[in-house]
Amino acid sequence: MSAAIAFFKSIPRHFMKSMTFDNGGVFFLHHELTKKIKIPTYFRDVYTSWQKEGIEDMNGRLRRDLPLKTDLINMRDEDLEQIVFSHNLPPKKVFDSYSLNAALILFICEFLVIKKSFLFFSCSRFMSSSSR
Repeated sequence: MSAAIAFFKSIPRHFMKSMTFDNGGVFFLHHELTKKIKIPTYFRDVYTSWQKEGIEDMNGRLRRDLPLKTDLINMRDEDLEQIVFSHNLPPKKVFDSYSLNAALILFICEFLVIKKSFLFFSCSRFMSSSSR
């Protein structure tokens, strides 16, 4: 759990609103996340995969490249990063047909414009010139 806490603490607070877990025993220490990271945690109802539809879809796609018995310990970091990167490229309906990578860039640009009141390049021009 300490590795998960360290990971989530490294993410800027404004990127996290809450966390929803499956009902597996893996997450029995979820209260530690709530206490240390100060975000609410939830569990989806049993047999309701549609409550985390995006994750279920992504898990299915990842299983094409990483079958259940894949030994992740012996995989090179570069290979794993390439798989994750390639799965973040297709456009997603939930992100208004932007890819996850493009949606994240747009979100960061909007955050900088709103919160910092300055930005040295036009995010909207960047997004309109990049492919969705």
